[in-house]
Amino acid sequence: RTSRQSMIRFLFLGTRGAMSVALLDGLLAAGRVPVGVVVPGNGARSVEPVLAPAAPSGGLTVLPAAAQQSVLERAWQAGVPAWAVSRWDPASLQWLAEQRAMLGIVACWPERLPFTVLDGFAYGLWNLHPSYLPDYRGPAPFFWQRRDGLTESAITLHRMSATLDAGPIIGQRELPLPDGALDQELDRLAGRAALPLVLEALDARDAGALQPAPQPGGGSYQGWPGEEDFRVPTTWTARHAWNFMRVAQVWGVPFRVQTLAGERDLPAPAGWSPATRPKEVPERDGLLSIPFAEGEVWWRIGVTSCGVS
Repeated sequence: RTSRQSMIRFLFLGTRGAMSVALLDGLLAAGRVPVGVVVPGNGARSVEPVLAPAAPSGGLTVLPAAAQQSVLERAWQAGVPAWAVSRWDPASLQWLAEQRAMLGIVACWPERLPFTVLDGFAYGLWNLHPSYLPDYRGPAPFFWQRRDGLTESAITLHRMSATLDAGPIIGQRELPLPDGALDQELDRLAGRAALPLVLEALDARDAGALQPAPQPGGGSYQGWPGEEDFRVPTTWTARHAWNFMRVAQVWGVPFRVQTLAGERDLPAPAGWSPATRPKEVPERDGLLSIPFAEGEVWWRIGVTSCGVS
């Protein structure tokens, strides 16, 4: 790793999620070192430093499980200050001004940032969104893309604006969605795909050549999923159903599927096959197989998953 810092003073705003970790790790490896890493907080103070666990006398620091593979761990290893912001009030906005950061790079911040924060950076806030914007704006793009049966997507780098996910586009890069990938796995792939976009944009910004383009008209927005959105029609292909349930199982909600005995709430499935059976295989020894439009999906009933057994 190099220790060269970007010509631009920037803050990295992320979470413990895989996308944030992958992107920050890549930036540090490329020598693009933020002046600070910011994570969401839940403390009484609006903003406070997050310090690495102290090393025991004569020994090495052993990070707690919650910190493993997190942006905090990466920041501590690189000697980058880390901060937790619980709310954007006058105290945290004053802290933000004191950082003298010209730019904020955002990867998976869990809530809408107020305009007072957007206005605190001369070069704005750059956000990574895992879809071909303007399509699939909103807080859960992988859920809705898999629900629609997509097997390919994109990662979009855009400048944040007052309207969620609607700011000018800095760059886009294709993002394949592998069969059976879990939500965390797609997050990690998105973070890795985002790295060259961010590095190219930083180089362009350093050279004064960055030219974000307004988003085209149209597009779509989807909010948080509701109970009905976990219904899985057997008119889908088995591949579609399998990929959707693999991503959506992170929500811990059972899937409602039509069976011979009527609709049934089922846990995350165990596997799928493109070969189609002529009819449902009755549950036997804890194994249930259900035919879809093309192929079949099977469950191991009795194995606890998503809170259902």
